[in-house]
Formats: sequence, C-alpha cells, structure tokens
Amino acid sequence: MEPKVTCILVMVFALALSSLAQGKAETCQMEPHQRVNCGHPGITSMECKSKGCCFDRKISGVPWCFYPVAVGEPLEVGNVHSSSVPGMQPSVGMGARCTWLLAALLLLGLCALGGAQKPDPCQCSRVSAKNRLNCGFPGISSDQCFSASCCFDSSIPGVPWCFKPLPKQELEECVMEVSARKNCGYPGISPEECASRKCCFSNTIPEVPWCFFPLSVQDCHY
Repeated sequence: MEPKVTCILVMVFALALSSLAQGKAETCQMEPHQRVNCGHPGITSMECKSKGCCFDRKISGVPWCFYPVAVGEPLEVGNVHSSSVPGMQPSVGMGARCTWLLAALLLLGLCALGGAQKPDPCQCSRVSAKNRLNCGFPGISSDQCFSASCCFDSSIPGVPWCFKPLPKQELEECVMEVSARKNCGYPGISPEECASRKCCFSNTIPEVPWCFFPLSVQDCHY
C-alpha cells in the first residue's frame, strides 16, 4: 500500500477514535445550577447541538442550552464555582481533546516524514546553478535537505546549496531543464507517436518542444 494512502487511513482511524473518546469524555448530566449558558434566548435544540452543547428545556430559570462537562472533572476553580463567575466556562473535555489533537499532529508529522522522498540524481544534477531555487536555510545539512525532498550540493559558492529539484518524469533520462530540450517531433504529435520514436513527451509547458530527445543518465549524480 502507498505510504500516502496508509497515512490517510491512519488519520481517519485516529479521528474516529477521537470522536468516540470525546463522546465518552463529556456529559450533559449535572445539577441545574451548574449549567453555563451556551446560547441565546429562544435558541433551538438544533442550533444548540450544532455548537456542541447540551439542550434541555424541562427546567425553568436556568439555561436551556448549556456546555457539557468532562466526566469526573470538577466544576470548581479553587474555591470559586465556575458557574458563579460571569463569562467563565467549564472545561469541555479539554484533556481528551488535547490528547487527540497532539496525536493527530504527531501522525501528520510522521506521515510527512514517511512521504518525503529523496529526488532522483538527474533531478538534482541537471539543475543549473543560476536556476537553483532555495529549499532550505543557512547551515542545513544534506540529510535535512534530502528529507525535505530537495537537492543538496555544496560545491558551488554563492548559490543555494539546498534547492528544489526538477520535476520528476516517468523516465529519468527525460528529466532536464526546458532549455535543454531538443525537438524530436512536430506540433501536435501524440504521446504514442513520440514514444515510438523513443523520445520523451511532456505537454505541461507551452511554447517548448513537447516531444524531445532523452539524455543519458550516466552523468547524473548527487
């Protein structure tokens, strides 16, 4: 299975578990005087629940739309009850939410590292020094640069050492700067006919040869 697909499945699974954990970590069961208002006069049940709050209009004189509370979490801050302080809201499952948020961020970081791929040698060595686009920061190491899917070459002073690679092609011998393309076809040539001539085809850039001769990969290096 592709790494990106695996990461997506892991993230979906983690988010599903997060939803379950948050649902179990919160409750609407509390004393009426402990309710902290979450809506406005006349708010409907649907509006209230869309805000992630509880709705109960059975008791008069207290908020009908109110915040849920974390299971087992006290509603007091020091000796002051949270419902008695204007504007103070109880923690709404903050522990569970923070835990799952950190887990999701960790998974994203791991996926980013797992999805990073070192460019092919031709994607790097065929970038002329004058066309290098910076991809790092001063003092970046080759490992850090390659882990960001960028190229590294510290042999030329005065230009970025960590730089963006050329676009990846289906065949490495087709990787080259646009200025290096030598026409192998004619306007309107099809990919199939271009391939029959053992040439490269790429129609993503206008006003340049789309069918062009490949280059030997023997001179490619990091």
